[in-house]
This record gives sequence, C-alpha cells and structure tokens, in this order.
Amino acid sequence: MRTIEVGDVVRSTQGRDRGRCFFVLEADARRVTLADGKLRKLASPKRKNRRHVTFVLRPDCPVRDKVLQGRLPIDAEVRKSLAALLAAGDAEG
Repeated sequence: MRTIEVGDVVRSTQGRDRGRCFFVLEADARRVTLADGKLRKLASPKRKNRRHVTFVLRPDCPVRDKVLQGRLPIDAEVRKSLAALLAAGDAEG
C-alpha cells in the first residue's frame, strides 16, 4: 500500500463523494485535503479521513508541480488534468 502524499490522485471510498477522484492538496497524519475543481473547488476543499480514500496514482503533471511548490492551480487546470490522467489510465488498462 502506497503512502498518500501531497500531489497524489486519490479516490474517495466513503461518503457522498464515493468513487470520485481528487488531487491531494495537503496531508497530515490523520487527514487529507482534497479538490477536484468541480464538486470541490480549491476555494473550499474537502477535508477527509485518510482511511476514507485510496491511492490511485502519483502523476507527473503541472498541477502536482504547483501543489508541491505551495502554489494553488486554478480549478480548470485541476479538472482538465484529472480528466486526462483518468482517461489515460482507462486506456492503459
């Protein structure tokens, strides 16, 4: 099992947002802060228990780079990046 870090893409396993994918904006020992640019925008990210998300992938994309540098991308960048990453993942298998 991979450790969830800032900039990773995770999937929610519990709650109303179950099955949705998000970028991790912040992470501490018990909780992660998530945004997808659509349902959960960067202005109001979702705080979620680590046990309620699963690791999907650690992307190499501009959104991850910005988050790691401490800058926030815009919602449109997050949405487009998530869509592209998940479409590529579905195409690969």
